[in-house]
Amino acid sequence: YLTLMMPRFLARADRIIAVSEATRRDALRFYRLKPEKIVVIPEGFGAGLAAGLGTAAAGGGAEPAGVAQEPGHMGGTIRGGTGADGAAPREIDKYFTAAWKLNASDLHMKVAEPPVFRVKGNLVRAKAPPLSFDQINNMFNEIMGAKERRELEELGGADFAYSIRGCGRFRVNVFRQRGALSLAARAVKTDIPTAEQLNLPPGVKIIPAYENGLVLVCGVTGAGKSTTLAAIIQVINQTEACHIVTIENPIEYLYTDAKAI
Repeated sequence: YLTLMMPRFLARADRIIAVSEATRRDALRFYRLKPEKIVVIPEGFGAGLAAGLGTAAAGGGAEPAGVAQEPGHMGGTIRGGTGADGAAPREIDKYFTAAWKLNASDLHMKVAEPPVFRVKGNLVRAKAPPLSFDQINNMFNEIMGAKERRELEELGGADFAYSIRGCGRFRVNVFRQRGALSLAARAVKTDIPTAEQLNLPPGVKIIPAYENGLVLVCGVTGAGKSTTLAAIIQVINQTEACHIVTIENPIEYLYTDAKAI
């Protein structure tokens, strides 16, 4: 829906801020906008630029968009691991645990292949026998609830979060391909990095000062969209006395209330 509506949103905007020249070129190329409509934030500009242009925002009025979740709130997360909610360890947990210990960004599982970890951008196959059709079905059914099984049956795929005590959280997609089930899981780091740690462009750092409008963070898979948003929301959480709300499925980063709730 957002992809279809994007040209209309951008066409109605009086001014569009690009955080870099590359972003500006992409916008001109894909959305055929007038060059004078897009402003690139130069190095060193202060937060007053947002008010001067009266443009996009991370929230509305005194309540910018975001979330300050209560610690431990998993938002529909399925929990696993030894001792997690009294659950016995599941067979699949050893693969999630291995991915976490390897600092892998992703875990991939499919029939007739051993589990595969993405480590520093490279695919590393586990030194294990290929997974069978029955193994895959049994392991995936263990970590899905009734809602996820229904989505898988009706839509061909299901998204949910999975948490293992002592390791961390994963954003999981179970999907059907060529008559069998497969899994792709992304590790979700619990520590929220700062804009400085992420080496974000100067334009991103002024976004928390916006008071209204719409901010779109776009990019390919693994580009850091969720992490960038988390860093922005954390700045608002620490500096603004407001109520922050986000809509996520599944919830990834968890926030502890600071100046905001």
